[in-house]
Amino acid sequence: MTTPNDWQITVNFNSENTPIEARQGQAAMGFYKVRCGEAEYYPPTDDGKKPFVRLRLNITESAHDAGEVGNNVSDRVNVPTDAQSVEARAWTERFLKATLIGLGHDRTGITGANGGINLGCDAFLGREGYLYYEPYNAQDKSSRSNITWVSTEQYERGVKGEFKVPLKNAQPSSIDTPAPAISASAGFTTASNGGLGGTMLGSATTAQPTTGIESLLA
Repeated sequence: MTTPNDWQITVNFNSENTPIEARQGQAAMGFYKVRCGEAEYYPPTDDGKKPFVRLRLNITESAHDAGEVGNNVSDRVNVPTDAQSVEARAWTERFLKATLIGLGHDRTGITGANGGINLGCDAFLGREGYLYYEPYNAQDKSSRSNITWVSTEQYERGVKGEFKVPLKNAQPSSIDTPAPAISASAGFTTASNGGLGGTMLGSATTAQPTTGIESLLA
């Protein structure tokens, strides 16, 4: 028999069972500046699953809550293939182009690109942009999180509550007029990075501009 402060037991530990760590929940709805910290390519599968790139986007500036800085949001960007119908391929290409432009590639260069373009992870890694994040609705299992890339001007208007992105999920609440936690004037101040470098898109850089972007997803 043991006493409350006098006992000993043997526990069989396994080093593969790592301790549980506190994790931040999904980001709240709103406008953010992000930096791409991870870009992983998933090839097509035999069962017909389309190829896609999974992006992990680190929040570096929040329009409404400084506590969100350091949190992450994820995006899955499908890659167009010849196996798709003409209409489906065009739609997939539009979303991929919006992501590349949102991450600082020259809009004219991306829009006017024709033929085979080699995409590597450094077309995404280390690059920065502005977006509107809509989380999934926990009460609606059919919903999913959504990302809409926006221009610097749209972001600055969004901080003031003067620009809104149409929502795709039924949300119980939203941030209609966010109070800026961090100055929206911080961010991209340099000129265009020139976009396409030969047939390879970009190198990993920081503070890439998003000048002249128009939201392709609005």
